[in-house]
Amino acid sequence: MVKHITQAVQLILFISFSCYSLNGQSIIGEWDGTLQVTGFSLDMSISIVEGDEGIEGSLDIPAQNIDDMPMADLTLQGSDLYFALPKVPGQATYSGVLNASQDTIHGSFTQAGRSIPLQFVKASEADFERVVDAIERLAALTDSLMTEKQVPGVAIGIIKDGKIIMNQGFGYRDYEHQDPVNENTLFAIGSSTKAFVAAGLAILADENTIDWEAPVRQYLPDFQMHDDFASAEMTPLDLVTHRSGLPRHDLLWYGSASSREALFKKIKDLEPTEAFRTKFQYQNLMYMTAGILIGKMSDSSWEEFTAEEIFRPLKMTQSNFSVDDSQRTNNYALPYKVKDDKIVRMDFRNIDNVGPAGSINSNTTDMLKWVKMQLKKGKYGSDQIINASQFDIMHEPQMIVGKGPLADMNPEFTPAMYGTGWFIQNYKGTKIVQHGGNIDGFSAYVHLLPDEDIGMVILTNKNGSRLPSVLALHATDWLLGKQEIDWTNRVYVEADTQTEELKEERAPVSNTDPTHPIPDYTGEYEHPAYGIMTIRQQSGELKMKFNAFDEDLTHFHYDVFEANLSELDQKMKLQFNMDMNGNVVSLSTTVEPMIGPTAFKKLPPRQIDDREFINKVAKSYTLGPQKIVVRKVSTELKLKITGQPEYTLEPFQKDEFNLRGLPGYSVRFIFNDSRRKVNELIFYQPNGTFTAQAAE
Repeated sequence: MVKHITQAVQLILFISFSCYSLNGQSIIGEWDGTLQVTGFSLDMSISIVEGDEGIEGSLDIPAQNIDDMPMADLTLQGSDLYFALPKVPGQATYSGVLNASQDTIHGSFTQAGRSIPLQFVKASEADFERVVDAIERLAALTDSLMTEKQVPGVAIGIIKDGKIIMNQGFGYRDYEHQDPVNENTLFAIGSSTKAFVAAGLAILADENTIDWEAPVRQYLPDFQMHDDFASAEMTPLDLVTHRSGLPRHDLLWYGSASSREALFKKIKDLEPTEAFRTKFQYQNLMYMTAGILIGKMSDSSWEEFTAEEIFRPLKMTQSNFSVDDSQRTNNYALPYKVKDDKIVRMDFRNIDNVGPAGSINSNTTDMLKWVKMQLKKGKYGSDQIINASQFDIMHEPQMIVGKGPLADMNPEFTPAMYGTGWFIQNYKGTKIVQHGGNIDGFSAYVHLLPDEDIGMVILTNKNGSRLPSVLALHATDWLLGKQEIDWTNRVYVEADTQTEELKEERAPVSNTDPTHPIPDYTGEYEHPAYGIMTIRQQSGELKMKFNAFDEDLTHFHYDVFEANLSELDQKMKLQFNMDMNGNVVSLSTTVEPMIGPTAFKKLPPRQIDDREFINKVAKSYTLGPQKIVVRKVSTELKLKITGQPEYTLEPFQKDEFNLRGLPGYSVRFIFNDSRRKVNELIFYQPNGTFTAQAAE
């Protein structure tokens, strides 16, 4: 019988929504029917669209996971409709007659020589026309806003009731060469990747490989947070619900050369701002950790697991996990931003080290398959990729987010919640499950209306663009027939207001100078998690090197300097700090806004490893009748005073060393102007300063 139908391998795309008729009969549209078989009934629907060479059709049977099964030999002669279903065993066919009012087809389904009455009733013409109108208006709005908001390229995919109603590119993937965007153009989807991580955990939970509520340490024994309680109690569910207690700490990984494993080990040194499980704080490193967990428990990597368990069954054949891979294809979007009112290219940002938090690149063709599986609660065709029960975890609230921008500005929205990899809100009584994604030069948005069986994917190649959410909100109103809101004005006014607020900062104190000569600020400054920040002098000015940032420092006031992080469109202030003796010993800067200034300790210069330096200082000195000998022993510098034990010299400042085990005691080597030889050795002690002369 029909229940043996196998899944069709290709989706039928809507090419046009114009009203099509043959011989005066309107047949284009959606038709619903129920096949009555002894003991049960089987709901099904057919979709008939206008193709390049006439009409085309497909069949859906939801109860049997059949979507878009193509018809063959579809014909309409007068009022007589006929089609065959070659994928169905038993030479299945349908013959019917379109009634005079053009809203019902009376006929019969035939399989293996047996015929069963089957009537199809046309779906609401108003619904069909609303969809046509929504797509036309969305395309026009996209064209208009791309020009107004200086967005180079956009790709939009929309699925409704299991059918792709839009899959289209706008503008340019390569703005300079005017290469167009199409439905197969690859974009970075940024944090829309997070839902794939949550899905991976759900698959492992289905297999009983992990337990959502078991301690992470059960799977990753080396997992460690700054807080011991969080270290012991953190679960996979905690990792993907943003309740770790940590703020973002994004500068730990952004532009960093540290590997994923190295970043994982640094988490223990990151300071939390909230108690564990008490507050929502968006956190990329916890998603990175969830990816590590997936790789460990699948004996592979997060990328390999996702490719095999999600991409492969969904036939997402064009998607990848690195911008490096995208650039090896022949259809990828370039990243852009607007600077000085012009569209300018950005560099691709490789974030492989924190990949599970946002490294997937895809297109609307592939992402619509992902969206379809989400709307079908884990089903894709005949495959149950994720157990439907897991959607009670992924698509239902796990953590209170709060009002957030949409609810703050728009009373139509309820305060936001977070599932796993998805934000959840109600809009005028309609549930919305969504997640955006932003990474250098790209903005993405995945927007689901699960109760309405509607899903959208909007991808752009502009940095920090609000366009995807604006288009999704307009499309929601139009597709659902809700009273239209001017989302363009609301969202962009809000964004402009926030930008102006960020620009406000205190002016520097006038007529101040640094307290030290410029060379005194140079050196390496280290934080246990964030690593090394290097300050060097170039052409008489200071420069800062931190991760991928290599920026000029301009004097702000006193011992505060400022770097302009153009890639992030923000400024970074550095305050240099001194000890009681006036030595520059650390710098403080804000790497995590929720914490405030973070101290980087100045590292001693690497003079102990400089053979030329050692050869100049390793010699005899005299202080009155006392003889002093400095020598290199293995990797250490030693100092011996006649009649006293030998001391180890520990690097402190340039040319200055502390005496190990003697707080407050240090020595400084004094070179001549050319630094070709050492003239003196100065002892700094609690009871005074003493100068020894270098032996000739």
